[in-house]
Amino acid sequence: MSFPIADTISNRFRGKLIKIFLQALGCEIGENLICSHWPSFRRIPIGNLVIGSNVQIGKEIHFEPLPKGEIIIGDNCIFRENIVICSGRSVVLENGISVGKNVTIRDDSHNNSKDALIREQGWNFSPVNIRSFVNIGDDSCILRGSSIPEGVSILKESVVLESSMLIKNRAYQGIPVIQKK
Repeated sequence: MSFPIADTISNRFRGKLIKIFLQALGCEIGENLICSHWPSFRRIPIGNLVIGSNVQIGKEIHFEPLPKGEIIIGDNCIFRENIVICSGRSVVLENGISVGKNVTIRDDSHNNSKDALIREQGWNFSPVNIRSFVNIGDDSCILRGSSIPEGVSILKESVVLESSMLIKNRAYQGIPVIQKK
């Protein structure tokens, strides 16, 4: 049996504990962080994670800010479940963003050379910028260099690439994304 009031209190308390933990590491965390589960950190963020006010974090949320990377999350954002956000340089999610289940957002990728093992190749980085009021559907990937303008809906099972040319307040779907008519 579920007790919604108890769940809400627990989620807010968990949010306060995470806020205290992250602030102790030099991160900036806004008011009213709500966490239904504990987020995980592949690398502990040392001042390179910013979370705005009124952010809701679901279960299985993984933040991976590399030492030279930063993750900035604006106000009033919602993260459903099983989401990975990885930053080697910069991932910025502005205000009012909704991220569905099983979404990956990363600003890095391996170099691509047939003459070397993957573990011996370097990395490519290019910032990811997601403007305000964007909706990212389930099972989607936002890859390095992507820029998503204000009000865009990325529909489920889509991939946004650096070369994707998006117009604000439109819906996109596909691999790679194309405008939905």
